[in-house]
Amino acid sequence: KKLSKQRLSNKIIQLFRNKPGLRANYKQIAGQLGISNKAERNLIIEVLQEMEHNNLLEEFSLGKYRLKAKEGHITGIITMHSQGYAHCISENFAKPIFISHRNLHCALDGDTVKIFLLPIKKEKEPEGIVVEIIERSRKKIVGTIQLTKSFAFLIPDNKKVPYDIFIPPDKLPENLSNNMKATVKITEWTEKMKNPIGEIIDILGFA
Repeated sequence: KKLSKQRLSNKIIQLFRNKPGLRANYKQIAGQLGISNKAERNLIIEVLQEMEHNNLLEEFSLGKYRLKAKEGHITGIITMHSQGYAHCISENFAKPIFISHRNLHCALDGDTVKIFLLPIKKEKEPEGIVVEIIERSRKKIVGTIQLTKSFAFLIPDNKKVPYDIFIPPDKLPENLSNNMKATVKITEWTEKMKNPIGEIIDILGFA
């Protein structure tokens, strides 16, 4: 499967976070990540240049990069916004930390997370990347069922949950109808999935 630029960026920043003292060129990074495909190795060069432009990495000598910021991990609670982005509120940081939609990495409103604090840019709000979900806040999500012949989605009532929950065919109760209200629990969700997978635990009837 072709490695996307976003997934590659995540892998590279994770590599530098795990090895804060790493000094490496694109060939060494490719070796560390087990990448031998020529196109993906060339993509590493492009991603490294973008990371330098965004103040994530520093090219301290020709073609060699290191982490620009001092290692900064902060624990806090996610506050989602209906537009899809979020802020992380932490007792250990004075200001809310902005988290873009792509950097949430499956975190939801109210979750306790560990974030990597990006280098703070002048006149911009602090920004971070979710690197670990410590504890899920929402064990159950209520919403409206959108039913097809073979699967369903639950559209959450709470606009702070900006993802529809996918209900697979083997988890559809026989008495389920379109537009019913239901409660689901998330059973699986990884970054490879566009939507969380859920299981219906209670049918609430029609709204």
